[in-house]
Amino acid sequence: MLFTVGFKESYELSFTQEGKLRKLGKGKDHQGRPYEGGCVFESFELAQRYLQNHNKVGYSVYGLDTTLENTEQLEGEPHRRLIRTCDIIRL
Repeated sequence: MLFTVGFKESYELSFTQEGKLRKLGKGKDHQGRPYEGGCVFESFELAQRYLQNHNKVGYSVYGLDTTLENTEQLEGEPHRRLIRTCDIIRL
C-alpha cells in the first residue's frame, strides 16, 4: 500500500455517499485539462510530514491500493505522481 493526502471533508463525504473513492492518475482531469496524476507517498509518515510542512489544514492521509510501479517521480516535487487511477483506502 502507498499513501496520499486529501481534503478530509470532501473525501469522507464521497466515501459516505458513494462507498468508494478513486485517486486520478496521469492524463486528463475531470474538466479535460492535462493532469500529472495525484500525489503519492511511500509511507504514512512521509504523507503526514508533507501535510505538516505545507500547513494543509483539514487534510488527512489515506491509503492507495497500488504499487510503486504505478508512480513516477517528477523533477522538483517532494512526492511521486500516480500514473494509473486507483482506489483510495480509508485508514
